[in-house]
Amino acid sequence: MSSIPPLPSYIKDTKFIILATITVQDDQTDQIKSKLLNIQKKAKSDEEPGTLSYRVHQSFETPNKFTIYEEYENKSGLESHLKSTEFQDLMKLQSSFSLDSTFLQEL
Repeated sequence: MSSIPPLPSYIKDTKFIILATITVQDDQTDQIKSKLLNIQKKAKSDEEPGTLSYRVHQSFETPNKFTIYEEYENKSGLESHLKSTEFQDLMKLQSSFSLDSTFLQEL
C-alpha cells in the first residue's frame, strides 16, 4: 500500500469536505484521468458508504489540472476510501503528479 500521510487531528466523527487539486505531468494526463474516473465510479457505489460525494473536474484552460470535490460522512469514511484498490492504483503513479488538499467544514 502506498504511503498516505496522517489525517489532520481535527478530522473526527463529523461530516467534512476535501477540495483536492492534482496537477499532472502532461504526458500522464490521460492515464491519471482514467484512474480518477475509476475512483469516482467506486466512490459512488455502495462499496464506499462513507463517501457521500466524489466528483472529478478537469480544467478547460489547463487540461492537466484536476479538481476533486470529496464529501465524507466521517474520518472512517475517508480512511476506507484511501484503502480502496482504485485509490491505491492512483497512488502508484504519485511521482507523476502533485496533490494539494484543503479540508473544509460545512457551515
